Amino acid sequence: MVQLIICEDQTIFRQRLVSEIEKYIMMSQYDIEIELATAYPSEVLSFISKKPARRIYFLDIDLQDDDYDGFSLGKVIRQYDPRGFIIYVTTHDELAFETFKHRVEAMDYIVKDEAFYFVKQIKECLDSVVTRLSSELTDDRHYYTVEIFSAVHHVPVDDIILVETVHSTHRVLLHTHTQSLEFFGGIDKIGEELGKGFFRAHRSYLLHLKKVKSVDFKERLVFLQGGIICEVARAKKKELRAALNKLMHQSKELVD
Repeated sequence: MVQLIICEDQTIFRQRLVSEIEKYIMMSQYDIEIELATAYPSEVLSFISKKPARRIYFLDIDLQDDDYDGFSLGKVIRQYDPRGFIIYVTTHDELAFETFKHRVEAMDYIVKDEAFYFVKQIKECLDSVVTRLSSELTDDRHYYTVEIFSAVHHVPVDDIILVETVHSTHRVLLHTHTQSLEFFGGIDKIGEELGKGFFRAHRSYLLHLKKVKSVDFKERLVFLQGGIICEVARAKKKELRAALNKLMHQSKELVD
């Protein structure tokens, strides 16, 4: 069961959202339930802080609240539910572009003004959520979550090649085959979170053992996929050799 929350301070639109969503859920036989429909952001945050879960959120952008508009509410929701589905509702279609500025990683936005498209977009958003959730059930990859200026990135662990410290204090650079992400973090903690399969070759480098192409132990250089090169500390050479030999034997056993 996927829970859904609505935060819309105009009663007529809130009631309409509830009505249209409930009708479409029933018609499509989706395993979705409206858990909360409110005009108050504080109620949303109180609710999700007590019951953490991955949810669907329909949020009015232009909330008339002293503390939150839809964007600032979305940012706080992301702290509790980094992989939730946020859908913004607005009477001003130009505000949709503000979503990107606020880096909330919204799934979509719905414009209230035109009745037919309003209902059509609600249905399309729910269809999209169900499709994505269904595809995730067949995706057995593990993900590492990175937050950069309130934008949340879910990086497949298998795609990570190297994590390195940068000159700025408490910042790291995470390299994959397709991108490099810089964010606040400690390499010790990241190593614990990523777990086995990653090796601390140097105080500044955490490498993915499966991404190692070759090692020059004399020069103390590790050559990784993607053309990435990192150092290996002198005290770590023996341990790295043992870890790579162990990985090679494990791979051979799987093939046999």
